[in-house]
Amino acid sequence: MFRFDYSPNFLKWALRPPGWLPQWHCGVRVSSNKKLVGFISAIPADIRIYDTLKKMVEINFLCVHKKLRSKRVAPVLIREITRRVNIEGIFQAVYTAGVVLPKPVSTCRYWHRSLNPRKLVEVKFSHLSRNMTLQRTMKLYRLPDSTKTPGLRPMERRDIRQVTELLLKFLKRFQLAPSMGDEEVSHWFLPQDNIIDTFVVEGAGGVLTDFTSFYTLPSTVMHHPLHRSLKAAYSFYNVHTQTPLLDLMNDALILAKLKGFDVFNALDLMENKVFLEKLKFGIGDGNLQYYLYNWKCPPMDPDKAEFEKLAEDVKKVKTRPTDQELLDLYGLYKQATVGDVNTERPGMLDFKGKAKWDAWNSRKVYNYAGTRGEEMDNHLSKAPPETTFQHQDALPSLPVPSLETSLSKYLNAVRPFASEEEFKATLDIVNTFQEGVGQELHQKLLQKARTNRNWLEEWWLDVAYLEVRIPSQLNVNFAGPGPYLEHCWLPEEGSQLQRASISTWHTLQYWNLIRTERLHPQKAGKLPLDMDQFRMLFCTCKVPGVKKDTIRNYFKTESEGPCPSHVVVMCRGRMFTFDAVCDRQILTPPEILRQLSYVKECCEGEPEGDGVSALTSEERTRWAQTREHLISIDPHNSNILETIQSSLFVLSLDETKPYSSPVNYTNITRAALTGDPTIRWGDKSYNSISFADGTFGTTCDHAPFDAMVLVSMSWYLDQQIKATEGKWKGSEAVRAVHRPEELVFTVDEKVRSDIRHAKQQYLETAQDLQIVCYAFTAFGKDAIKQKKLHPDTFVQLAKQLAFQRMHKRPGSCYETAMTRKFYHGRTETVRPCTRRLSTGVKP
Repeated sequence: MFRFDYSPNFLKWALRPPGWLPQWHCGVRVSSNKKLVGFISAIPADIRIYDTLKKMVEINFLCVHKKLRSKRVAPVLIREITRRVNIEGIFQAVYTAGVVLPKPVSTCRYWHRSLNPRKLVEVKFSHLSRNMTLQRTMKLYRLPDSTKTPGLRPMERRDIRQVTELLLKFLKRFQLAPSMGDEEVSHWFLPQDNIIDTFVVEGAGGVLTDFTSFYTLPSTVMHHPLHRSLKAAYSFYNVHTQTPLLDLMNDALILAKLKGFDVFNALDLMENKVFLEKLKFGIGDGNLQYYLYNWKCPPMDPDKAEFEKLAEDVKKVKTRPTDQELLDLYGLYKQATVGDVNTERPGMLDFKGKAKWDAWNSRKVYNYAGTRGEEMDNHLSKAPPETTFQHQDALPSLPVPSLETSLSKYLNAVRPFASEEEFKATLDIVNTFQEGVGQELHQKLLQKARTNRNWLEEWWLDVAYLEVRIPSQLNVNFAGPGPYLEHCWLPEEGSQLQRASISTWHTLQYWNLIRTERLHPQKAGKLPLDMDQFRMLFCTCKVPGVKKDTIRNYFKTESEGPCPSHVVVMCRGRMFTFDAVCDRQILTPPEILRQLSYVKECCEGEPEGDGVSALTSEERTRWAQTREHLISIDPHNSNILETIQSSLFVLSLDETKPYSSPVNYTNITRAALTGDPTIRWGDKSYNSISFADGTFGTTCDHAPFDAMVLVSMSWYLDQQIKATEGKWKGSEAVRAVHRPEELVFTVDEKVRSDIRHAKQQYLETAQDLQIVCYAFTAFGKDAIKQKKLHPDTFVQLAKQLAFQRMHKRPGSCYETAMTRKFYHGRTETVRPCTRRLSTGVKP
């Protein structure tokens, strides 16, 4: 446990800049002993938002004694500081918070660079990575003994004017930034021992070209027998015009190390992402949200500057190696660092060899559970009385509702929202339609239904999903958290790979249940439901088209023939694949763990990959065109695409740590839906996301199936993990399984540019999403049923009541109805807001 140690001099530096006012330091004291139990501060700041310069205050240091935090002291302090600032004629403010409030203008994250690894491990600020020793960790974070930038020296008072000019020019590149004059620069940047350090780079003729700065904020280490404090440096402003930013920041790390700092912290804002990973910063646990008070503006992307700089760097490139030269170089690099990964067994990209092996292997009797898994899941070997798909042919065809019924339902859905005049006009239109062209169109529907067991299926798929041109990942796909953190798997550092191996094993068992048709067919009462969507859960992928996408499904039951059995793993923009079956048995969790550990180790010691998967988050036609170009560059790319499309599913090893709880799922839901697009294949029917804190999420393409299919598998996984307490209780033996094979696309500058564009539009769209996901724990459906109410009715009433209280009008609402009692049935629309309901809940 750590506690910040703010020294008096540091607080003077932070709270008394030019123009400060004593009345803007607002505290609450106990009248009897004068003890300070609450505080909030404001300092003056000129802030530029886009092109508008505004005089504001920066709100900071809000703190309330723990015994008073439930007494609403914080809102009182906020109102009081607002009043005091307003008296001075200032009505806008900027502030930051670790929590998400409506609505941040931007979001950043802290990253940490170890300078004293031994101490950080000993005080549990950081942990040793799997398969890493302390000696190897210390070697990994070792820094040179001296800086290498010529002319680097501490800032002096004579440098103030030049530093101000450098800073103002630099800050013009950003959408939200302070504006400082010489007086402010003197206060904030002139070095003070144990408060602020600034180093400038002096070139020829005394001209300053660059500077770097960081401030000091130590912490007390609580209850540790050896260490009493932790000295942390926080990156402040880093401006470069001549010295590469990577070199400048490496020198900053060296200087901080020489000054006795234990860790160097930085936010991923401004241009910082350029150096964070390359200088071995590790991502922190939480986000820092930026807010503006009483000022509305569009959201700001903290990565914009990085994209712009990267684009400028690309423009400066005169020539580039040929694709073959790049491949040769990469091959030499991999051979030297990883070794020989070729095997006698055909790889995933050798489709002829793989097809021959599958054809032979499919003739064997699979024993997927085997002796390794029987104690984990004995019921897998029991054949149910009904097979999964046995009722398909007996299901009734989807009926066509009468024209009168459809129009009547339409009028009922419109009635709550239309005025008397509007409803009369609508009624006239409906009557004209019913008596005219509606009759002809209805007959065509009946004719189509005579030759199609589901007359709606093709239209529904095309119009709702395949012909849609907007990006799928944030507009069509569905995503959400895994439920396991409610019991066995609370967030825990260092548990990612072990838990991912167990979750993957259970997922593979579910695949085997479907493949061997031992998954019980679902029913509504005694009526069987259509199970066709379960064929689409595995080995399925959407493929982009210029005008219309297609769905490719490679799944087959055992009786139908060979089925792909490989998994794709994504990590740090790179992709790997391995077969989940060896010697006719599904890999056990210890064997899967070894495969995932290999992938992780390959990625941790090397640069990020090209992130080709980000293209799946692009607008559909643009992605289709890029995909065609990708195949035209190198036919090998087509093989890789086929490997991904045919895989069982994609497993993403995500470095994010959502740290959600069984009550608040907001962070993990946001990470699942809007997470790193370079480790999601947005077109894949099922992406399993394993977060770095040991929690899980999923994101799925909606076109092949509806969410209840995933709910069924999630329930199965949850029950299995609960039953085994989240642990593997089988054999720890590991067979000689072939190592994962990396999938490396050949890309050119056009593809790289398209990847950057895809990431940018994805991040911009993600910033515009508001996500809140809490668990309601006051009561559940049983309590509602005791009141003689249907749970669904209760929820719809509650939603309408809340909406009408807020907006003073009925809310249009859509609810899904299941049509799986019919052949290939999926969903239909229910409009629960009737006139009777909207009248009954009027506040």
